[in-house]
This record gives sequence, structure tokens and C-alpha cells, in this order.
Amino acid sequence: MADLTEWVYLLVLALITAAFLYVATRLITKEELLDAPYALRLFVTAFVIVVLAWALRDFLPGALGILVVFLAMVVVIRYLVIEAVGLGDEWLEALLVSIVTLVFLYVVQLVLGVLDIPFKLFFLAAG
Repeated sequence: MADLTEWVYLLVLALITAAFLYVATRLITKEELLDAPYALRLFVTAFVIVVLAWALRDFLPGALGILVVFLAMVVVIRYLVIEAVGLGDEWLEALLVSIVTLVFLYVVQLVLGVLDIPFKLFFLAAG
């Protein structure tokens, strides 16, 4: 069972991921309106992704874990986010939003590593 600090950590990761999901979704689908239901969809999607990655981190370490999280991310984004704002090919949009979001998260991980900040995005650490 996770203690309070782990839940706060997961919440912070979910907020970061939700912000990147919003930017990626806006870039891909051109959705400009951010109302409460859409923001809630983004947060729930990010929280599901982060909790799933946290739950699988010990069972699937390394590249396999990242691949499973990425595939789950595509499916979750497709049905929770793109369903509401999709323009055409929803699977392609979900795939692109997932890729852009992971690129943003990798850039954050890289910057945190360069700045020697001990805040690690556990689901991006290979190995």
C-alpha cells in the first residue's frame, strides 16, 4: 500500500502529465476550449496513466514497461480524450497525442537530470 508521500508524488506527476496532454491535444486536434469537463477528462486520463505505470514499474522494468505504458496510454487517450475532441481518425490522433506527450515528459526528465533535481519520472526510467 502506498503512503501519503507516494500519493502526493503520483498526483504531481498526474498534473504534469495532464498539462502536457492538454498541450499535445491542442497541437494535434486544434481543440482550444478548456472547460471543466474537458479538464477533468485530461486529469483522469493522466492519473490513470500514471497509476498504471506506477503499478507496473516492478513487474515490467525497462523498455518493455515503457512499451506497455505507451500502448495503454494510446488506448486511454483514445477513449477518454480524443472521443470528445477528435476531428477524424481518432486512433491516429491518440497515437500522435501519446507520442507528443511522451516527448514532453522525456524533455522534462532530461532537464531534471541536467539540473540534478531528485524528482524522477519513474515510468520513463529505462532499466
